[in-house]
Amino acid sequence: MRTINSQFDSVHRDVLALAAACPAEQAIVVLHSGGSSGPWARWSLLAAPKGHLKILDDGYRWSGPSWPELEEALEKVAPHDPLAIMDAAIAADRATGIPQSPSLPFIGGWVISLRYELGAHIETAVGAGSALPRGVLADFLWCPDATLHDAHSDNWWSIGEPISCGGTTDNRISLQLDEWSSHPDQRGFEEAVSRTIELIRRGDLFQANIARQLSTTCRGDLRTFALEALATSGAWFGCWMELPDEQSDRGILGMSPELFLDLDSKSGRLCSRPIKGTRPVDVPAVELAGSEKDAAELHMIVDLMRNDLGRVCELGSIEVTQPRSIESHPTVHHGVAEISGKLLEQTPFSELLKATFPPGSVTGAPKIRAMQVINELEHLPRGPYCGAVGAISTTGDLRLGVSIRTAAFEGRAPGGFTDVQGRLVYGTGCGIVADSEPVEEFRESQHKTAALMKLSD
Repeated sequence: MRTINSQFDSVHRDVLALAAACPAEQAIVVLHSGGSSGPWARWSLLAAPKGHLKILDDGYRWSGPSWPELEEALEKVAPHDPLAIMDAAIAADRATGIPQSPSLPFIGGWVISLRYELGAHIETAVGAGSALPRGVLADFLWCPDATLHDAHSDNWWSIGEPISCGGTTDNRISLQLDEWSSHPDQRGFEEAVSRTIELIRRGDLFQANIARQLSTTCRGDLRTFALEALATSGAWFGCWMELPDEQSDRGILGMSPELFLDLDSKSGRLCSRPIKGTRPVDVPAVELAGSEKDAAELHMIVDLMRNDLGRVCELGSIEVTQPRSIESHPTVHHGVAEISGKLLEQTPFSELLKATFPPGSVTGAPKIRAMQVINELEHLPRGPYCGAVGAISTTGDLRLGVSIRTAAFEGRAPGGFTDVQGRLVYGTGCGIVADSEPVEEFRESQHKTAALMKLSD
């Protein structure tokens, strides 16, 4: 492991430029931390995964080289237990040994995407009677080799063998998008919001996050489109994942500003930064700061996350390390708070997920009842949207963003993701409370599409 500043010329001064230069036929994964300041606008990663563990509701599929440690670990778990499969995969990677290294957040390991529907396996009361298809629950991409960039110091680090980036962008066809359609439409979404308000006033729950999906068909260079989206969104927890498959190729584009979980394996510090409250960036941030409704939404989720983290953290260690504040991003202002605690020693990844997943900001409070209401009112699976995406290092360090501002591709990419044909789905939703106004919630859901829609024009 070493700094590699000298191996990058002035053209390739960020991870996105490197990713754009990767050969079209090489599947890549990017975790990109954009923005210009703050502790979270720092580390970015580029890798060409060596293996793909696809975790399904009826088992798993491994695509990659022979890996005896992984095969042995998977043989010991029930094939229908997705959380046990995840623990086995993480254990197999750590069994390969932890090299000595500087304090890097990732020194090889798994880059992962967790789909929202995994929550129904965790909370069985939610999954009971649900007619929604689940299919893929998680994607674990094995990345023993990676390139990291530290935006604070402008240093580069090579983990294992650096990725080959000698491709060209010549002769690529720009991504062509048809008109976006909404499922449900505005009327259907507002009716779902009204029904949620009715349930809240009846005493069923305090808050629920209700979402809709925008979809379109697309063809052309999806990789370049995704990298441009990451460059312009300024997302602190952005991602682009290419998932080729014999049955159907998939891609996940995330432009999330929200941290789900961050774990420092040395100190045991576990942190979450839920977001509630949104205004378009052309509205003064002070308007959001003074909104009692939006403040109440966030306070509910802060209490929920304090409880979730408290299930796996040392007694008395939970604290609100940052009370409500307003953060401004390229297209929106958000209300955000930070909660942290000290994780109990020897807590496996599965127990961490049982305590916290899905994220409270995209479900509601109380969480289980909110998830039941979501199942009742939303008639399509959320998929990667409202799940989580990030990386689990061989060291045990973990960072996952909440998968909001997320688009999922499914279709065909026979020559790589620079020439695709298929369907793109983008989720957008809002936290609903007793004094929500359906038409205003629809407008807020529109504001949250701005980052993607700018590129679609």
